[in-house]
Amino acid sequence: MKPRRVVAPDEALAIFDLAVREHALAVVSIQDGPNWLTFKSRFLERDANRRFFVLDYQPQDVQSIPPLTPGQYAGLSFRHRSRKVMFSTVVEA
Repeated sequence: MKPRRVVAPDEALAIFDLAVREHALAVVSIQDGPNWLTFKSRFLERDANRRFFVLDYQPQDVQSIPPLTPGQYAGLSFRHRSRKVMFSTVVEA
């Protein structure tokens, strides 16, 4: 998939700051063996240095959420205005 637009680091910081302030809904995708699992989450807070953010990690339905381990890769997507923002990250804690 070819991205429509890659954002500059300064613009990315502003987008994440807004997502945290609005507690934006995010979809997290993780690989569990040969399968991909997705679950909904929300942005909760961001550290003072603006390097990390915290996501809500609560079960929404009867489906249990798989445990995440530090160092595990995760894909995230969320809406910013009329655009969909997608990126990958590493679980810290």
